[in-house]
Amino acid sequence: MNSGGKTKTDIETDGAAPIDESDRLRALRRLAVLDTPREQLFDDLVALAAHLIGTPMAALSLIDEERQWFKSTVGFDLTETPRAVAFCDHVVRSGASVVVSDALEDPRFLSNPLVTDGDGLRFYVGVPVFSADMPVGALCAMAPDPRSLDTLHLERLNLVARQIEQLLELRWRRTIAAPPQQLTMEHAGRTIRDRESFIRAVGNQFRPAWVYDLETLRFLEVNDAAVEQYGWPREQWLEMTILDIRPSQDATVLDVAIRNRHFVNPAGNRMWQHVRADGAVFDVHIASTQITFAGRAARFVVASDVTARSHSEDMLVHATLHDQLTGLPNRRYFLQTLSRLLACRGAEAVLLTIGLDRFKLVNDSAGHDIGDALLAAVAARLSTLMASAEVVARLGADEFAVVLSGADAADSTRVAQRILDAITEPVHVEGGEFYLTASAGIAVINTSSTAGSVVAEADVALSAAKHRGGNGMVVFDDHMRQEIDEWTAVQHDLRRALDQREFELEYQPVIDLNSGAVSFEALIRWNHPTRGRLLPDAFIPVAEESGLIRRIGRWVLATSAQAAAELDADVSINVSVHQFNDALVADFERAVADTRLRPGQLIIEVTESALIDIGLAQFIVNRLRSHGARIWIDDFGTGYSSLHRLSELTVDALKLDRSFVSNTDTAQGIAIATSVINLGRGLGVQVVAEGIETAEQLALLTALGCHAAQGYFLGRPMSLAGAHAFGKPPRRRLAAVSVVERHVGEARG
Repeated sequence: MNSGGKTKTDIETDGAAPIDESDRLRALRRLAVLDTPREQLFDDLVALAAHLIGTPMAALSLIDEERQWFKSTVGFDLTETPRAVAFCDHVVRSGASVVVSDALEDPRFLSNPLVTDGDGLRFYVGVPVFSADMPVGALCAMAPDPRSLDTLHLERLNLVARQIEQLLELRWRRTIAAPPQQLTMEHAGRTIRDRESFIRAVGNQFRPAWVYDLETLRFLEVNDAAVEQYGWPREQWLEMTILDIRPSQDATVLDVAIRNRHFVNPAGNRMWQHVRADGAVFDVHIASTQITFAGRAARFVVASDVTARSHSEDMLVHATLHDQLTGLPNRRYFLQTLSRLLACRGAEAVLLTIGLDRFKLVNDSAGHDIGDALLAAVAARLSTLMASAEVVARLGADEFAVVLSGADAADSTRVAQRILDAITEPVHVEGGEFYLTASAGIAVINTSSTAGSVVAEADVALSAAKHRGGNGMVVFDDHMRQEIDEWTAVQHDLRRALDQREFELEYQPVIDLNSGAVSFEALIRWNHPTRGRLLPDAFIPVAEESGLIRRIGRWVLATSAQAAAELDADVSINVSVHQFNDALVADFERAVADTRLRPGQLIIEVTESALIDIGLAQFIVNRLRSHGARIWIDDFGTGYSSLHRLSELTVDALKLDRSFVSNTDTAQGIAIATSVINLGRGLGVQVVAEGIETAEQLALLTALGCHAAQGYFLGRPMSLAGAHAFGKPPRRRLAAVSVVERHVGEARG
C-alpha cells in the first residue's frame, strides 16, 4: 500500500489535537443537509470519485452524533448506518485521510458487520470533508477485494472532496438566504409561547431568530445563531430594541411599520438591512409573524442573511421587479402581471390606481425621511387589505396600483372605499401623528383592453378624482374615453402645429397703478385648422405630458423677446414647471442676445409648483437674473409654497391670483388680498393683481397697496398691432392713470 499526504491506517491519532465534538456537530448541522433528498450535483461528484479510484462503490457520508448518513452513494443503496461501524468515522475523528488495503488483515475491522456480512468490504479509502474547519464527513471509495492505492489517486480523491466542500458551502449559503416557508412561520406562531418553547423551536436553528415586544420594541428572546452572527452577547440583546440593529437612516421607516402594526401583514416577508456589533451592514430577508409571548403582544422573527448572494441572478431579478422602499412590486412587475391577466381573455378584472392627495406638501414640510416612512406605512396597509389581490404595486412617487381578478365596477368601488378609509387612519411617526388622504381611479378590464389602455383609463379617472378635491374615487366611463381620444388627437396635432405656424401670441396689458406705465403679458393661442382658436388650457397640459412643451416654450420665449423689442415695453411670459431647468436659461440667454433687450425687460412667470426644490429653484433663478430676467410668481396663493421657502427665493413680484381678486366683495376675500399685499411688502417685492373685471375691484386693490393690475377692465388680450396702439401713445398712458385715479378717489370718497 502506498499513500501520500496525512494518512491513517488505524483509528488512533498521531498526537494531533483532539477535535471538539460539540463544535464539529455544530458545523455539521449548520449545513442543514442531513436527511435531505439526493441531488444530482453530489451524485455526479461521487460517481467521479468511484471512476477515478476504479472502485465499484463510493459515497459521501456525514457523521452525525450516533449515525453515519449518506448524502450520495454509488454501488449500494444504504441511507445510513450506526456510527459505531462507520469506516468514515475514523476519518472524521482524525481529520485526515484513511486508507485500508485489506480490512481482514486489520484486527480492528475483523468483526465489523460491513466486513463480515456477505461480500463484505476489503478495500476502503476515505478523505475528510470539512465545513467551518471541522471534519463533518468523508468522501470514500470501497471494493470487496483487497487493493493498494498510490499517491496520485489519493490526490485526485482529495481534489473531488474539495469540490464537494465548495458545493456544500454554496448550498448552505443558498439555504440560509432562503426564507423559511410560510407554513413553518405559521406553525411557529402557534407553538412559541415562552422561552422554553422558543428554545425548542429555534434554539439550534442556523438562522438568527428572536422575539420582540410590540409595545416597547425590546428583544424578549434571541437564539444562539443571532448571538453568533450579529456579535452582541445575549445579555446585551435583551437590553436592546429592534431599532438598534437597523442603520440609523432606516430606523424611522421600521418604526412606522411596527407602530402601525394593525396594517402590517401578520406573516410579512421583505428585505431589510441590519447592522452587526462591529458596525458592518448586511442584507437580510425577514420573515415574521405576530405571537403572544409570556402574555405580551410580540413578534417572532427569522432573519436570513442574503448578502453573500446579493448579486446573484435571483436577487437581481427581485431587485428589478420590486420597489426598494416599500418592498412592493414595481411598475415593471405590475405591467407584467397586467399583461398576463389580459392574455386570459374573458376574465373579469379591475385596475385601481391610488394616489396620495397633496403628498408633495407633506413630503416637503415634514422631510423626506418622514415621507418615506409614510409611503412605507401606506404600502403595508395596502398589502394587508389587498392580500387576495392579483398584484399590489408601487408605480412610483406616491402612486400605487391594485389589480383585482373576478371583480366588476361595483366590487371595485367597495374595495376602493376600504382602501381610502384605511389610508385616512393616522400614521404614527417619531412620536407624532400624520393624517393622509388619497384618491382612486378605477378602470374595468374588458376583452378589448390592452395594458396601455387600461393604465391610461385608470390614470384619467385618478386625475378626475383629484380634481374633484381628493379623498374620493372615479370610475372611468365613456365620457372619459372621449377625453383620452381628444388628448391623443391634440398630441398628434401639436407635433404639426409648430411646423405649420399655427401658434400666435396675444398681449394683455399690465398697468402700473402708480405711474400708469404699461407692460404686457404674452399669452399663447393656437389657431387649430378644424377646432378653431384654442386657449392654453386646451393644449398646454398635453404638451407638458408629451414632452413637447420645450419646443413650444422656446418659440414663446423667442417671439416674446422680439415683441418686447418692437413694443419697447416690458413683456412677461408664463413658464411651465417642466421648462424650469438649465435649458430655460440657455433659451433665455439666446433670446435676449438676439433682440438686445435691456435688463429686466423680459419677465419670467413661474407657478409655485416650480419651487418645490428650493435649492434648484434658486439656482435657476440666479442664472436667469444674471442674464437680465425678472422673476414673478404667478397664481400666488393657489400652490403649496411655504413662507420659509418664499423667503429663501429671490423674486421681483407676486401675482395675486384671479380667484382671490374675484372674491374681494367678501370680508374673507379682502383679508386674503390684504395678507398677500402685506406679505409682498414685507418681502420687498411688488404685488400684481390679475383678473380685474370691475371698477370696484380696481379701486379696492389700489387702495390696499397693489403695485400693478391686469384684467378685462383694463384691457383684453390683443394682437401685437393692438399692443402697439395701446401702449405707445402718451395719451393712452395718461388715460390709464386717470382711470385708476378716478376709481381710487371714488373708493376713498
